[in-house]
Amino acid sequence: AFFFFFVFCFSMSKLNEVRIIGVGKALPGPPRTNEETLDHCNIIDKDDPLAREKALRWVKEKVGIDTRHTCREFPIVSTFAPRKGECNSDLGALAITEALKVAEMEKDELDLIIVATCTPDYPIPSTASIVQEKLGIAEIAVIDIRSACCGSMQAMITAIQYAKTGYYKNIAVVGAEVGSVFGNLDKDSEGYSRQDFVNALMIGDGAGAVIFRSFKDGEDPFGIEILHYGMNAIGLGEEPGMYLPLGGSMLPATHERLTQGLQYFKHDFRKVLEHGPVLYVRAMNDALAGAGLSIGDIDLFVPHQANARIAAGAAKFQVPPERIFQNFQKVGNTANASLMLCMDDIATQGIVPDGGIILLAAAESTKWLYASMVLRWQNIKNKDARALAKRKRDPLWKRAFWTVGWFLLSAGVQFNKSTVTAMGFASAATLVGVLAYNRYTKAAFSLS
Repeated sequence: AFFFFFVFCFSMSKLNEVRIIGVGKALPGPPRTNEETLDHCNIIDKDDPLAREKALRWVKEKVGIDTRHTCREFPIVSTFAPRKGECNSDLGALAITEALKVAEMEKDELDLIIVATCTPDYPIPSTASIVQEKLGIAEIAVIDIRSACCGSMQAMITAIQYAKTGYYKNIAVVGAEVGSVFGNLDKDSEGYSRQDFVNALMIGDGAGAVIFRSFKDGEDPFGIEILHYGMNAIGLGEEPGMYLPLGGSMLPATHERLTQGLQYFKHDFRKVLEHGPVLYVRAMNDALAGAGLSIGDIDLFVPHQANARIAAGAAKFQVPPERIFQNFQKVGNTANASLMLCMDDIATQGIVPDGGIILLAAAESTKWLYASMVLRWQNIKNKDARALAKRKRDPLWKRAFWTVGWFLLSAGVQFNKSTVTAMGFASAATLVGVLAYNRYTKAAFSLS
């Protein structure tokens, strides 16, 4: 009996290898320009040409968006629902279908569907069960994860756990949003504020999907390798930076609350600007430490596409700007769809060679959430990209520079000014030593 118990425990302790074998996306309708959005929303004084010019200049410089996809029909100020065939579950089902094609898998081979969204079709039933219906799968496990910008990462991490244990073999994870439906696009309505203007131009709709596969011991794994993943919440005592007041048990819908505009997203941009850098630094720091890597080891950083200023502030995060992927200017902030849309674009464009290291980072302003994942890339979609040459490793001095800079930035969000100053002197001395050593060894090699 002891022998069989030992064999059982040993077999249970061996976790399966999990890989990403498919990616896909779905975007509703044609891309809408800033000009079209302003013309079809009542968020500026249309009789004042200077107001339109000023708004266009502001959204280009401050938000950094050119186009977005919306499921809300134009003129969108008078519509409050998605177009037929473009609701949350429609987009989710389409994205999974595209990902299954890349994975060369039939829908009936799926064991679990997880949908991450903060804009579901209904509070109940779950959107995942409606996606199942639209895919035409007779029997399958389904889960909804209700969160915003970190939800898709939470869903992927959940899928990995099921796949590692072997409980489910093939899992589809989709992040889908129709946030445009929850935007107040009428400046003459009660409760309208500046945040509604920004949300109208910043939020986009769409869905992204990935397929996970579990590989048992002895099977030859293929696909994108997962090196690290993690998530955290540090919002104790903090007010939400973004929230949707109406529709939960705290504020059920009433005529009075609808009149007050509580059915629309509320956004505290100052709060977001305050804690956004903290969350991104924490996410990236956890990922680098967990994977045993440094800044210089990462071929491509993929942040949640909150706005276009993240790439512009790359130096602040001690990340080489050329290594930050961005598609916000084309699709806007799509919340749970964001990172998966990025993954599909990267796979389609073939911009990372096989074996390249990608760091995904999500930061969510609702209640100070963050998550990260490190991947060893494989070009599962663009076969021509497999001929790409791998990026040459940065020289020692550059790796030291980025590492010291990242260390100081990380310390800056956790310690007081005097402590950081002391760390700075110590780090600078270390950097000088590394540079001197690098120069000496080069000279020694040239003499030998």
